[in-house]
Amino acid sequence: MVGSFAIMIQAGFIIGCGLLPDTFVVRTLTAPAIATLLGEASWWPQHKRQEA
Repeated sequence: MVGSFAIMIQAGFIIGCGLLPDTFVVRTLTAPAIATLLGEASWWPQHKRQEA
C-alpha cells in the first residue's frame, strides 16, 4: 500500500513538472506565433462580408 502511494506521488510530481512549462512557456509562445502566421484566417467564425 505504501509503495503504490509513493509511485502515485512521483507520477503526480512528474505530470505537474511537465504541465507547468507547457502552460507557461510553450502555449504562451506558440499561440500568438500561429495566430500571426495565419493572419486573418486565424479568426473564427469567418464569414463573407456583403458589400453595400
